[in-house]
Amino acid sequence: MDGKRFTEEALTERLLGDGEIALLRQLFAEENDAAELRRAAEGIDLDTVPVANQLALARLSFKAGKDGLPSSVVPRVRGVYRYYQAQLAFRAVWFSEKLRLLNEHGIPVLLLKGMAMYLHFDPGQPRTMGDTDIAVPADRYQEAKRLLCGSGLMPKPVPEAAYSVDLYEGDPEHRGKGYYELDLHHRVFKWTDDARSGVWDRVREASVRGQKAYVLSTLDMLMALIDNDTRCLFDNESPGRHLKWLMDIRLLLSREDAPTPERIRERAEELGEGYRVRLMLRLVLRAFPDVFPEEAFERCFPDDEGYRKWLRAELGYHALLTDPRWAPSEEGTRLGKLPVVFRRMRLDYLRYRLDRCPAPFHGVCGYLKFHYRADGFGEMAKKTLRRLKLR
Repeated sequence: MDGKRFTEEALTERLLGDGEIALLRQLFAEENDAAELRRAAEGIDLDTVPVANQLALARLSFKAGKDGLPSSVVPRVRGVYRYYQAQLAFRAVWFSEKLRLLNEHGIPVLLLKGMAMYLHFDPGQPRTMGDTDIAVPADRYQEAKRLLCGSGLMPKPVPEAAYSVDLYEGDPEHRGKGYYELDLHHRVFKWTDDARSGVWDRVREASVRGQKAYVLSTLDMLMALIDNDTRCLFDNESPGRHLKWLMDIRLLLSREDAPTPERIRERAEELGEGYRVRLMLRLVLRAFPDVFPEEAFERCFPDDEGYRKWLRAELGYHALLTDPRWAPSEEGTRLGKLPVVFRRMRLDYLRYRLDRCPAPFHGVCGYLKFHYRADGFGEMAKKTLRRLKLR
């Protein structure tokens, strides 16, 4: 496999084409440019483009007015916009009842990911959201799980992760109105337990239809999104959603309390997320070069040899999941995958954590213990091999 593909430059060019860059820039521009609006809509096949892109086009159509985008595009994307607007309104009503139950028992609830964006950071704007993610303090986790299961939710028939449980309500065979999923976490950052990260000391109070909840600080929300988005990118869990990720990050960086590059670097070092932060901010800078001065970005997040090795390992692992040449049906490719798999484990889970975590032993062993249970590395290996169909 060609190693030149596994570089930061190749990845940013593959993920962000000229049309998507124009779309992102026009969404956040103070004044829209007619030529750039045309470029944002050029060549879009609404039958194949990801829903996140259609929602972004719809938002742009409202912002630019009736003459901003082609008349053939506007009705369809606005229809998608209103559909997801209604779906999320139903979800918010359903979720507020679960939140009321936890409030009655004095369990603090922290909104995560899409629900936090929809209800607080980007209020009212529709988005794709497969489930509702929340976190509770670790010492109230089992109680919260018991209460939610008693309210009609059921655990999914999959192995429970060490940091969360996936719950659902309704008929999974008919995922329409009345079917909802909720992921209950007792850790916000997978690499570091909440007591160590201090995440609950930074939360802010919020409200969901009159029910009390909490949201992360802008800085921690940024870090949580980057952690989740890069994991989904490399594990191929949410293909076609990178535009939504970049919109969310850009929204956070445009807030009045947006952190500086130096503060982001400090928090990234505390959480062991420096390489992931550099990658996602590089994607943001490709679309929005004015977010940070280039000199400040490179000073805070250097493109060093360690970062390049980490990125090559992650992208090599991603290729195993997506490249047809590595399909399990090909003779000899199963064993051929193993060096790439273990290179990724060594660089990401071991070498990078040892180098960057304030307490190296906690960084490695904590990840293995909490994320993959007591037998640590064996569980991590089994999960990886299952994903690669090496069973």
